[in-house]
Amino acid sequence: MFWLKRKVIYIYIPFIFMIIGYGTVWVIGRQQIDFVVSATSLLLLNDAPKSPSKNLYKGEIQTATDDEIPSSAIVYPKEKDQFGKVVAENIDLDAPLFCGDSSDILEKGAGISLAGVFPGQFGTVLIGGHNRPEFGKITRLAVNASFSIKTNYGTFVYKVIEHRIISFDNSDFVNNELAKMYERRVLLYTCWPIEAIGWANDRYIVVGEQIGGLKIDLTR
Repeated sequence: MFWLKRKVIYIYIPFIFMIIGYGTVWVIGRQQIDFVVSATSLLLLNDAPKSPSKNLYKGEIQTATDDEIPSSAIVYPKEKDQFGKVVAENIDLDAPLFCGDSSDILEKGAGISLAGVFPGQFGTVLIGGHNRPEFGKITRLAVNASFSIKTNYGTFVYKVIEHRIISFDNSDFVNNELAKMYERRVLLYTCWPIEAIGWANDRYIVVGEQIGGLKIDLTR
């Protein structure tokens, strides 16, 4: 009998209190545990929230040719946002312009590569689009002809100064253009030949220089 009492006191009662204690901790701390697990999953990019794309372009904004604005005053687009369009009335070109140049973006219209700059900044803007059905029209832009890039923060006018046909893997030409950081230029490009369906080995490039629109001051 004495042995049984000692067993109850030293074994069963501590075990019962341990179960009660763990249960209390679980009930009280469950919300905190869930929060930590959720935060860890977020840091590991498990089911990370994705920002929906936006249409920032609400129509043409008229600005004076010599206007200069600080970069901090501009609402820049995020990837997949539509923020403007590329327009050349003389060749009936009117292509929506998106931020980024992934395949799903180019299914919707023209895309600006983040390897370049935004219109109005010093440097070279890189804008590409599929040759069919719309962006292949750039091959009809004559030297000295003008076209516009209309964005959510202003309209920019460019003059065609050169045409090029290069191999898709000719990075030297593009890198040389990107190195011209003291001019405001643009490269429009599409697949070549223009009749190509699917993959094409060459790219048709139109080089333009800015002749009108805002000038963005990156120092402010």
